[in-house]
Amino acid sequence: LQEGAAILSGIAYNGKDGNGSDRWDGVRDVHILRYEFGMDFQSVIDSFNVGTNTFAKKFLFHLLFRVYLFIYLFVFLAMFCILFSYYLNAIDWVHSDAFAFLPSPHTCTLVLPSFLATFSNIKLLHNSE
Repeated sequence: LQEGAAILSGIAYNGKDGNGSDRWDGVRDVHILRYEFGMDFQSVIDSFNVGTNTFAKKFLFHLLFRVYLFIYLFVFLAMFCILFSYYLNAIDWVHSDAFAFLPSPHTCTLVLPSFLATFSNIKLLHNSE
């Protein structure tokens, strides 16, 4: 009954196919033959709840990708600011007389932040897989 009402109101019109005949499957949410005769679980997922799957692919996943990209860029910018402040601090230590003869502050200030940045990037890449 609902499918007939959708067809009569024109909501179900989905353009024309390759042969030029009209398609009236705009609100069809299940591809029955694909669902029944699918050979794997992915064909069952692709043939059932088609409208929601299309919406999720087109909008939700692209939105989540943009949010993830924004967060990743924010973390990268924060790491860059931290490293830049460490390097400025190292330059200040190099020019001061108190720490000029000690190699350990230079080593800690120059090497440790680079190690931390590399480790956190490896951890981010490992968690994303």
